[in-house]
Amino acid sequence: MDARCAHSGGPLCEGDIEEADGVLQVFCPWHDYDFDLRTGKSGTSLQQKVYEVKLEDGNVYVKHGSCLSLQPFPADQKS
Repeated sequence: MDARCAHSGGPLCEGDIEEADGVLQVFCPWHDYDFDLRTGKSGTSLQQKVYEVKLEDGNVYVKHGSCLSLQPFPADQKS
């Protein structure tokens, strides 16, 4: 999922994640908009961009339309 909220660009990466009726949702810390982590749909008419991911041999791969990085981040680097 994109890290910025589709509503006003709030930092979804800092939002709370909660489960409700078997659905994991992230809540934007700016205006409390909710987004389904799997589909990106909100209880409002907003739609957040989501990406297919897979975990393989301890690595996380994100399917994206463009090349995001040619090299993985070093394990000791923090972003």
